Amino acid sequence: MNLRTRLKSVAFHLGATLLFPALLFRGRDTQTDLYREYSRALAVSLIGSAAVLAGVLIWVFGFYAVALWSPGSLESLRFKGLFILAYPILLLLFGAATLWLLSFIGAVLGKKPALPWVGKIVKKRGLLTASYCINGLFVLFLCWMVWCGWHASRMAARPIRPAKVYMLYDDMGFVPRWVFPLGFYRIQRASAERWGANHVSIEPVTRESLDEALQNAELIFLSVHGDYSWADNAGCFHFFNAARDQIYIVGPDEIEKTGTGTKLKYIYLAHCNSGARHDDWARAFDPAGIKSFDRFSLYPEHIFWLWIKLPRLIRRGID
Repeated sequence: MNLRTRLKSVAFHLGATLLFPALLFRGRDTQTDLYREYSRALAVSLIGSAAVLAGVLIWVFGFYAVALWSPGSLESLRFKGLFILAYPILLLLFGAATLWLLSFIGAVLGKKPALPWVGKIVKKRGLLTASYCINGLFVLFLCWMVWCGWHASRMAARPIRPAKVYMLYDDMGFVPRWVFPLGFYRIQRASAERWGANHVSIEPVTRESLDEALQNAELIFLSVHGDYSWADNAGCFHFFNAARDQIYIVGPDEIEKTGTGTKLKYIYLAHCNSGARHDDWARAFDPAGIKSFDRFSLYPEHIFWLWIKLPRLIRRGID
């Protein structure tokens, strides 16, 4: 294998397969070293994509299985069952990463290592085409998400007070701020269509921002956390105030004491086990509608609400 082919093979393993579609779709000679290296890179990429997809499915459906069918065992899931789910996921990812590393080293050294499954995949033009398309879709999705993140951050560059829609979040001290405008992007767009610009506020949850939202908002998304281990505070949510180095616990009784404004129409309680006191929350926020979870709440369903259901609710009118 000459140096030029080796350099191209390294580039293929680093994601450059999309730049050479002619090798796949118009290539006639499949016996050249360049085609073999190209097809091997696509095969390894397909195995990696399959491993990631399988890992995500195991993680999501594993949690859903426990959350929906056996909610009382979530506490043991977090400390024991979580590792049971992690084993097959880590094994899949480790296997795919090892496969890629061996293939990459082979590309650098000009070798052609015998790798499991790769030899069968490179003989299937349909699988190679699928790998190419998956890589292309991933790049398009990544570019779209970058654009959405940039646009969302611009729209949420400064807090709006008072606002019609609030997203109050607990970043737990490590989640970057751009994540929250991105998550709220579709709601920002729906709000702009309904009321015009500058009607959405995205900010950390504090006692002050919570009180302000309760008095002024029509819709509130509370991105906070709950826990099954709180025997005395089941259904409550908590957030951390870094400035005061304190953890605040808020329950429906406290909301009833402070009261809510007449504009509030809907509130989304994202924290786990909020449904343990659903009736109390409903009374505290009455007459506003609420969404709560009597189990472990998962990020995929929050994303579904943030990007599909709540924007639709805003466009139709919050009743």
